[in-house]
This record gives sequence, C-alpha cells and structure tokens, in this order.
Amino acid sequence: MLEMYAKLAKNNAKKSIKDYLIYFITITICVSLFYAITSLSSSSYELITEESYNFRNLNLTLQYSTYVITAILILLVAYVNKYMISRRKREFATYVLLGAEQKSVALMFFIETLVIGILAIIAGIFVGTLFSQVITALVLISAKQELVFSLKLYMDTIGITFIFFISMYCIIGLYNVIVLRKIKLIDMLNAHKQV
Repeated sequence: MLEMYAKLAKNNAKKSIKDYLIYFITITICVSLFYAITSLSSSSYELITEESYNFRNLNLTLQYSTYVITAILILLVAYVNKYMISRRKREFATYVLLGAEQKSVALMFFIETLVIGILAIIAGIFVGTLFSQVITALVLISAKQELVFSLKLYMDTIGITFIFFISMYCIIGLYNVIVLRKIKLIDMLNAHKQV
C-alpha cells in the first residue's frame, strides 16, 4: 500500500511541477522583497549613513513600507495557497478514494508546501540581498551621494524573515488541515470528474 502511495505521489508531483514552480517563484519574490526592505533597518547595515541621508525620513518610509509589503505578502501567499488546494483537489480525491484519511492528505500537503516554502525563503534571502542593493542605490542617488555596494547577509534580518514566513506557513498549514478535513468526499469526487 505504501508503495502504491509513493508511486501515486511521484506521478502527481510530476503533473504538479508547473504549479509548484509558480508557487516557488511567487514565494521567492515575496521573501526577497520582505528581506530587502527589512535589511535596510538592520543594526549591521552601514551603507546609508546619517551624513548621506536623513535617517528619520528613511526610517519612517521603511516602517510604512514594511507594513504595506507585509500585508500584501500575507494576502498573496494566502491566495497562492488557495490556488494550490483548488488545483490539487483531484489528486486529494484519488488519495481518499484509495483509503487515505483526509487528515493524512492534509498533513502531506502541509509538508510539501513547507519544504518548498523553506527552499523559497533561502532563495528569496539571496535575491533580496540584490534587491537591497538596488534600494540602497536609489536612496544614495536621490541624496546625490556616491554609490556603495556590499553583498552582505544580515543575520538579524535573516532571523526575522525566517520567523515571519515559517510562522505564516504554520498558520496557513493549520488552516489547510482544517479545510481539507472538512471537504466532503462528494466535493472531491466532483473535482475529480471536472478535471
């Protein structure tokens, strides 16, 4: 039975690779934007100094930008997650018809998205390092200062980014478990027939 599930999961993973690629790219972009903005307020950040720019204005701008970006990211991740569930209802129906418990299917989906999410966070941090350089360049150009580049990872910002996104994944994962356990078998069968 386990062999059959493993084979089925492998085949479904191949079919879902395009969806997961879109999911991975979306999360990577979200993480990179979050990291880029947050890194500018890191205690180790030294590229923009008091002499080059008014820190009060910059901090205020960063604070509001972080709030707006965080709200957008939460909505975007929730939307992508909902999209993934709707795209895979047929697969979930197959598992349930073969005898898998709905909570097991929900747990499997949670683990899949968590693993992809962690990989996207790692990729997003590296892309975010480049984005932070672009933001720094824009700030320095607007202040008519000499451009300074430094591809540096900020540990405090990495910690904040991981905590934020892992927490969000756990909340969304819990929501998925509840939703998938409540989906009636008839709904899954309908989704199976429609695709």
